[in-house]
Amino acid sequence: MLSDAKAIAETVKRVSPSTLVILDGVCSVASEEIRMDAWGIDCVVGASQKGISVPPGLSITALSPRALDVVKNRTQPIAAYFASYARWLPVMQSYEAGTPAYFATPSVNLIYALEASLNSIVAGPVSLEDRFKLHREASARFRTQARELGFETVAVSDDASANGMTALYTPEDVPPPALIGALAKRDIVIAGGLHKDIKTKYIRCASSIRPRPSLSRSSGPRD
Repeated sequence: MLSDAKAIAETVKRVSPSTLVILDGVCSVASEEIRMDAWGIDCVVGASQKGISVPPGLSITALSPRALDVVKNRTQPIAAYFASYARWLPVMQSYEAGTPAYFATPSVNLIYALEASLNSIVAGPVSLEDRFKLHREASARFRTQARELGFETVAVSDDASANGMTALYTPEDVPPPALIGALAKRDIVIAGGLHKDIKTKYIRCASSIRPRPSLSRSSGPRD
């Protein structure tokens, strides 16, 4: 499902200005438009394995200055150890100062993979706006083809459908586990449902894009 994050944030700010707005962007970072500053979002929680296209294992979080102030001014210690912002902030500040430090061993291979992916996204052949457009177009094509095959989207309308992840009800004669297993034999990986009320009736499919290089942006000669 695609939530209207902008409208939700505006409503929260109007009704309860002191409340922090936290966006769950695991399935949306790098595949959906998110304007953190412009929309007044205080925290975006993401992950490496969806739109950023890096193997799972990294939590990627962005905090606003207001959210950081809340962290710094807590009266109770943060219960988590590895996930404590209070422990990570000095590490990030040390890197910015050119004096790398750490309190726990990071996943070095995933950090390198993240750097490569972010470089391709930010300095790739298409802009971020075009990237979001490509995701929308790819998702729309996927939904159209799925419906022609007898599937129905869990989202009740296309406007409410996420572009990085599509949830589909399977036909009554196609059990999700059987479909997942059959596709796995063809090296196609999809996931089963998670919602407790309908998890035996639907599947989840992540969409990805591969932007083609633009000839107009090439700086080198071509034969």
